[in-house]
Amino acid sequence: MRFCACVLAVLWVSPAFADDEITPDQAARVSRDRDKAMDEVAKKHGHKKSNELSSDERREMMREQAAATNAAYEKNGVSAKAFERYEATTDLRERAAQKAAADRLAKQEAEDQKNAASTDQGAKEIPIQRGFSDANPVTLEDQGNANGPVTVEKGLPAEAQDDQNQAGSESAAARPSKASSPSKSKRR
Repeated sequence: MRFCACVLAVLWVSPAFADDEITPDQAARVSRDRDKAMDEVAKKHGHKKSNELSSDERREMMREQAAATNAAYEKNGVSAKAFERYEATTDLRERAAQKAAADRLAKQEAEDQKNAASTDQGAKEIPIQRGFSDANPVTLEDQGNANGPVTVEKGLPAEAQDDQNQAGSESAAARPSKASSPSKSKRR
């Protein structure tokens, strides 16, 4: 009997048991990965409640959830037993540290997504075509402004003004004057 108690005491304090200790940062990563995996499974099944599923669908969903949870544990190098023990025995201080670590992870992930999005947008080339086609290109202000400041003219150009005046004089000659037109008699 004494021998069993000694063996149990040695096993309880053994270094192999100490390897299963989990830090709050590690627990936050496991929880985050597990939550993402569970969300994927729920998304696959249409976010339905368990009572809305048939028994076969419910059984399949439970298998997928267990596989997703085990994958999250394996990804972070934690055994399921050690993680469950950690969650059951944490005190308020450790829970606060785990929450702070989870917040840091969320901020870091948001930053990484933002950086990935900005590099994706920066990597895309924006094609610029000057003109209507490559055969008939139009270039604006291709030459530098060597003559000084740009002058802005108001109204029509001189050639267009001459054309307007000439067209106006021809139409005035074609119209009959009011004095030479016969007057209409008023009927009462």
